[in-house]
Amino acid sequence: MKSLTSSVFVSTILLITFLNCERNITHPGTDYANFTIKQLTSSVENDIYPSWSRDSQRIVFNRNGSICVLTVQTNEIKTFNVEMSGGSTPTFSPDGKSIFYEKKGALCRLNLANGNQEIISTGYFPIFWPCSSSEPDIICFTHKDKIIKYDISQGSSIEFQGAYRHQLLPRVTFGSNKTGFISYSYARNKTALSVFKDEHQILSLEFDDPFYDEFVQYISERNIVTSVKAERGRKVVALNAANGAIVQPFTNGEYFDKHVALSPNNKMIAFSRDVSTLSDSTLFVAYDAPPQPVGGFASLQKNLIYPDSALANGIEGRVYVNARVFIDGVVDSTFISQSLGYGCDQAAIRAVKLCTWMPAYRRNNPVPVWVVLPIVFRMNRLYKSNSSIKIDAQNIRYSASERQANLYLIELH
Repeated sequence: MKSLTSSVFVSTILLITFLNCERNITHPGTDYANFTIKQLTSSVENDIYPSWSRDSQRIVFNRNGSICVLTVQTNEIKTFNVEMSGGSTPTFSPDGKSIFYEKKGALCRLNLANGNQEIISTGYFPIFWPCSSSEPDIICFTHKDKIIKYDISQGSSIEFQGAYRHQLLPRVTFGSNKTGFISYSYARNKTALSVFKDEHQILSLEFDDPFYDEFVQYISERNIVTSVKAERGRKVVALNAANGAIVQPFTNGEYFDKHVALSPNNKMIAFSRDVSTLSDSTLFVAYDAPPQPVGGFASLQKNLIYPDSALANGIEGRVYVNARVFIDGVVDSTFISQSLGYGCDQAAIRAVKLCTWMPAYRRNNPVPVWVVLPIVFRMNRLYKSNSSIKIDAQNIRYSASERQANLYLIELH
């Protein structure tokens, strides 16, 4: 294991009062008849990817690349600076003493007692979406089109293949009484969702939603919790696991509610509400020079690989990747504003995240700025191996609007 640092450890304790406490809402005829929604954080930053400790007392989340741990009962927050930012999709270890996270394709661990950070040598690169399990010393993550179940103490691993050979497996999921993972197959306007327990498929659903939330967890034997698209944004819901029907809406879809995380005791649901997507509350970040990939956009293009599933189905067109380049040149947030499906979206995001960037500058100081990259997939129908992916450099846009998201909590009564 390679030590990153033992000195860079910033612990900031913030005490934030619960905001916008909504009244109890009653929905007769459901298993969740009463619930209360509370706002957990009120920062002007980007609070995303919440994940629970096994005792349901703490939430870890990403705040603009830093890792934050929130104690639910007191609303106390500790902040840990991560070297070179990029503390993406953090998750508690089973014993709650450390945090696993992904940084530029590597699996890393943060010791909560002393702030030490280290890279875990797994033999897999790049990895995405780390998630701990109920088993000690086991961490799971995505590598290419597989889920890897990795034993840190033994250095051994087990690989799981999804329902389809070429698809995104974006998030391992562990409910209160289920242990498994989810896999997706994207088409232009649909998402096929499969849930596996060990190697056995226990759920298969199809949704008219090309941007399905990567976070899906069981709230009961028959219902799952996630977020789905609404008329304006996204809403947190409970779905019937048998047919995908909404059995309980928790939010109304007025905002972009995402990254749903169910507590292990099944009594609370944390989620991230992106208030900059549909409101006028975006922050303006001025800059003199825009962000650029080190080595130019040709270096980014080297990371682009045409997905086999897209080649097999004759898929071509454009994917628009929105990526925030942080002040250290690391892409710490991405989303797709125009989807193509069949693995093209994920191929584009991976290429952008693996690239090293020069950040934007304002008066000789680096500032975080969003870049919108149009990536063009073109088929060669006679010789598919000669199909190409190009960046449309003439239509690259830079956004001076900073994203803002806060954490919210649904308490089930």
